[in-house]
Amino acid sequence: MAHILFYAELLNKLLGRGELRMAGLQGQDLALIGVLGYSFFFVSGFQAILNSTWSRVYLVFLAIFTVYGVLQGNELGWIRTDLRTWLWLYGGISLFLILQSSQRPVWHLAIIFIALSGMAHLGTQQANSSGNLVVGMDRFYNLNLMEVSIIFIGYLGLLLNFFDGFKQSKWLTIPAVIVFLYYGIYICATRNIMLSFVVLMTLSIYRVYIKGKGIHLLRITGFGVAGLVALLLVSNTPAGQRFLNSDKQDKKSTSARWEEIVNVSKEFQAAELLFGKGMGTTFQNAHNPGNYFLHLGVFNLYFKFGLITFIGFIIVACIYFPCYFVVYPSIMANQAFLKFLPYFFSWLVIFLISGGYQAYNFLGIGMSLCLWATSKD
Repeated sequence: MAHILFYAELLNKLLGRGELRMAGLQGQDLALIGVLGYSFFFVSGFQAILNSTWSRVYLVFLAIFTVYGVLQGNELGWIRTDLRTWLWLYGGISLFLILQSSQRPVWHLAIIFIALSGMAHLGTQQANSSGNLVVGMDRFYNLNLMEVSIIFIGYLGLLLNFFDGFKQSKWLTIPAVIVFLYYGIYICATRNIMLSFVVLMTLSIYRVYIKGKGIHLLRITGFGVAGLVALLLVSNTPAGQRFLNSDKQDKKSTSARWEEIVNVSKEFQAAELLFGKGMGTTFQNAHNPGNYFLHLGVFNLYFKFGLITFIGFIIVACIYFPCYFVVYPSIMANQAFLKFLPYFFSWLVIFLISGGYQAYNFLGIGMSLCLWATSKD
C-alpha cells in the first residue's frame, strides 16, 4: 500500500543507506505523493476533509507564503522542503483514515508498533559516541532513533485517545508504553521527547479518568500516587537526570538556542521581522548555517510567516487551548476536540523547546487532527 513508502524511507536510513531517491525526488516526497494520491481516489472521507473550510484556509495560507518565498528569492529546493513539512499534515490525515478504515484497526496499530520497535532497535544499534557508551549512563545520540520516537508518540496518542487504550486496548497499551520507556526515554535520553511523553500520558489520563468523570477524591489520590511513582522512575533515567541536574553541557545547549535566535534576527530587515520571509527561508547565522529550521521550532513561524502568525499561534495554542482543556466542564466540552489536545500539547512541548518542525511532527498532528475531524462525539 502507498503509505508503506513512508516507513520504507525511514527504514532505509536506519539501515545506513541514506535517503531513498527516484527521479530526483526524496523518499519523503515519494511517500507523500503516494499516500495523498491513494487517499484521494480510494479512501473514504479524504476528499471531504480536503474540501473543508479549514483545509482551504490552510492551503491558501501555504500558497501565499510560497509565492512570497519565491518573490523573496528563496531557493526552490528549500521551498519544496518547507512545503513537504507542512503538507505532511495531510499525510497524517491520510494515514489515519487508512488505519481507521481497516477491518481491525487496533491490530494494524499493533503491527505498526512492532515495526517501530524494530526500527528503534536498529537506531540503537547505530548509536555512537566518542567514548565507551554505557546504556543508562550516557546518551545514545542517533537522529533516526529520535525520529522513530517522535512517530511512536504520535501513534501512542491515537492509541490512548481514539482507541481508548486505557480501557479496551490495555493488551497493546502496556507493552507499547514499556517499549517506548526503554527506547524513547531510557536509550534516547532526550529531554524534549521525555517531556513530550510525560505530557501525553498525563493529559490522556486526565481526560479519561478525571475530566470525563468529574473530580473524585479517591481517584485523584490514586493517580497522584501512581504519577509520583512514575515521576520518580522517569527522573532516574538518563534524560531525567539531564533535565534535573542541568549540567554544563545542557546549559550551554539551552543558551546556544537563544543565541541562535538573536543572531538570526540580525539577518532580517524591519519589514521582514514583521512579515517574515516566506517558505524556503534559511538561516545563515544559525548553529547549522543554511538550514531551513531553527532549534526552537516555534521561531520558524516567526521568521518564515511573520509576527501576526506567531502571535496568533501563541494566543490559540498556548492560552486558548489549555484554558479550554482544563476549565470547561466535560458536559459542555467538545469530546472529540479533547481527544485531539493531549497529543497536540505533547507536540507543543517539543515545538517550544527544541524541534517540532519536521515532517514526522506534522504527520502526528495530521493524525490527531483527523481524529478530531472525523469523530462523532
